[in-house]
Amino acid sequence: MKRVLIPGVILCGADVAQAVDDKNMYMHFFEEMTVYAPVPVPVNGNTHYTSESIERLPTGNGNISDLLRTNPAVRMDSTQSTSLNQGDIRPEKISIHGASPYQNAYLIDGISATNNLNPANESDASSATNISGMSQGYYLDVSLLDYVTLYDSFVPVEFGRFNGGVIDAKIKRFNADDSSVKLGYRTTRSDWLTSHIDENNKSAFNQGSSGSTYYSPDFKKNFYTLSFNQELADNFGVTAGLSRRQSDITRADYVSNDGIVAGRAQYKNVIDTALSKFTWFASDRFTHDLTLKYTGSSRDYNTSTFPQSESRNG
Repeated sequence: MKRVLIPGVILCGADVAQAVDDKNMYMHFFEEMTVYAPVPVPVNGNTHYTSESIERLPTGNGNISDLLRTNPAVRMDSTQSTSLNQGDIRPEKISIHGASPYQNAYLIDGISATNNLNPANESDASSATNISGMSQGYYLDVSLLDYVTLYDSFVPVEFGRFNGGVIDAKIKRFNADDSSVKLGYRTTRSDWLTSHIDENNKSAFNQGSSGSTYYSPDFKKNFYTLSFNQELADNFGVTAGLSRRQSDITRADYVSNDGIVAGRAQYKNVIDTALSKFTWFASDRFTHDLTLKYTGSSRDYNTSTFPQSESRNG
């Protein structure tokens, strides 16, 4: 917040009367008053999401992609998330002003979180020489973040290694006035939804797949979060968080060439996140942070070639 000093005279101030001659004439002097007021500085090209706004916004599966869904500079991948595969919990690919998803830069506490391992290929048809990847290296739960800033133009010179935009996320620091432990749980399931399926797609939807396309006819999604905030010593404390996002999807175990369904199986999609941030407020000018973070994801699926294969991608 910028503050502005207004040295002018404020007419509503209290006056002090002082005699200047013997004819009862007075000159009025006013007490000096200092007025502070915020001055909004318009900055184009970035959108700032505070922890309060993150809590208010509908973030769906709790990832950064869902947080940025309503931003006018962001375009989501229309093929990844549809009404037919609502059981998927992977972060969607995002494009900033038309750039490819893997051309964006993701940062967490100033450290790159961009995936450089084949980020352009997110296909399930992986092999030993062509593994799948994602543009995001960490699938953090946004409820554990202090703020997220999206730079889509006029990006500061401190950022680099991108052609699209920059997503800068900051993990929460400890608050000495709010030592607490918080538990969170959310859930949704296919029984609570009503889907209108085209007759031409109904058979494939009920089976759960069609070729390399996977659907979610029957799913349950559960999200668990645990956060911890504690001061350990004077001006030193820790914030820690654990998160599990899990989706259980029931699909046909195997469909033969003549369309015969051989049983049904449950496939589990899991995204785990663990992080801790130690903060030392050394002085008014210097603050030291030590951040430890981990994220892991796995996804089960079957192949049309090997029934009951239960392949895992993660």
